[in-house]
Amino acid sequence: MKRGRADTSDPHLLEALSATDLIQSWQQDFGVDVAHLFDGIDQIELRADADTGRLDFLPRILGDAAFYQALRRFKWYHPDR
Repeated sequence: MKRGRADTSDPHLLEALSATDLIQSWQQDFGVDVAHLFDGIDQIELRADADTGRLDFLPRILGDAAFYQALRRFKWYHPDR
């Protein structure tokens, strides 16, 4: 996956990830098509809050019902109880 370097002028930006690469990785690794979740988004940034250390991916991408339905077929996602 192509990873961008953090912008040295922005200490909160840790990494920039290509949306195209993320989409391809989900398809290749899990057979899940997530392209529709990234409409209009070129990259995802990993950012850190300097005060709390909290990490966030921005913009936030929310999975829809189809995404979570696709994940249900993996034991690691929803193991038997």
